[in-house]
Amino acid sequence: MPFPQFTLMLGAVDSDQVDSYPADGTSGWSILVQGPCSEITEPADLAAAEATSLRAWASNARVAQRLVCLETSFLSGRWFQRGRT
Repeated sequence: MPFPQFTLMLGAVDSDQVDSYPADGTSGWSILVQGPCSEITEPADLAAAEATSLRAWASNARVAQRLVCLETSFLSGRWFQRGRT
């Protein structure tokens, strides 16, 4: 199997974090999502996922051949601005 770490995460609780801020660093936001992972294998679910505008962040085309669903069981987010608490 080319990605053994992929198999290890299936069924486990995983987390992903996304952050963004402007180049001047004056503000930003961060979102954390946690939940169990499962591989998307049903043809209808694969078709629905592939029909979205989402694209793999990795440049290696092999990575996008397997899709994972992260079921949200915890969601946290914050927005911040420099000089404010």
